[in-house]
Amino acid sequence: SNWWPLGAGTNGQVLTLTSLPNGDVVAGGNFTMAGGIAASHIARWDGVSWLPLGSGVDAIVRGTDVAANGDVVAGGDFTVAGGMGARRVARWNGAAWSALGTGCDDAVRDVAVLPSGDIVAAGAFAEAGGVAVAGLARWHGAAWLSMDATLPFLTSWRTLQVLSNGELWIGGQGVTVWGRAPMAKWSNGTFVPSARRFNGGASVTTPSVNAFGELPNGDLLVSGTFLEVDALVAHHMVRMQSISSVPQAFEGHWWPFLALAERSNGVVIAASEGYSHMDGHVLSWSGTHWSDLPPVWWTPLERAQWCP
Repeated sequence: SNWWPLGAGTNGQVLTLTSLPNGDVVAGGNFTMAGGIAASHIARWDGVSWLPLGSGVDAIVRGTDVAANGDVVAGGDFTVAGGMGARRVARWNGAAWSALGTGCDDAVRDVAVLPSGDIVAAGAFAEAGGVAVAGLARWHGAAWLSMDATLPFLTSWRTLQVLSNGELWIGGQGVTVWGRAPMAKWSNGTFVPSARRFNGGASVTTPSVNAFGELPNGDLLVSGTFLEVDALVAHHMVRMQSISSVPQAFEGHWWPFLALAERSNGVVIAASEGYSHMDGHVLSWSGTHWSDLPPVWWTPLERAQWCP
């Protein structure tokens, strides 16, 4: 198997990929050109060529997701989208950008669209739409809402995953007031914290959860900068059946995974920090072992999505 380029690619780092209902792929990151045309930090690949999303945004895009109607939601460092004010989060309807209220006061690391259509933003911000929050907020269509008054503020919430059953899982970096892993599930309007303790070893005093991946049977892979979960040796990866379940061993990697994508046949694609340009940073899990995919990147991916 081989990698195939998407045209001429981009002139800077891609930090997030999302597939649209029609199979097109939206890429966001720190670039200003895609396929040789101007595309400010976000662009769409239609299978033949790259297309800009209007005039794009004025700074890095870190997270993207797609709504049921095909609209693209983007979060990042920007304050302008399509030439209008949009603090760190905005929506593209195929023709124009729109702000989500007054947005967030600091970087948005990830966004997710819930089954209800509400939009969740995660990051390092303390205010969304004038509401005091702790790095997580929900856009209800007309206003930003705090997710949970008991939610602790971490260094940064950094990843969101909506499972096939509608559950929202969040992961971040830092030590929670729960004294447990920086990971939780949002259910019935309340966060259910993880009961697990993560240990990153001597070099990582505040382990992070970087990425989630859902397997075909509903189990969840959790990846981050940890080496142990409770008493279980776990090289940056464990498998869980629920937020309260005892983690199961899953063969990890010497370097933390930054992104996970899942195929319907159970094959997991993972992006690692890697340890040299020869690794390519991307691996495939067949069910029994990891295999290097052909090297293509000199710098690691931060987020990935499998586009069937």
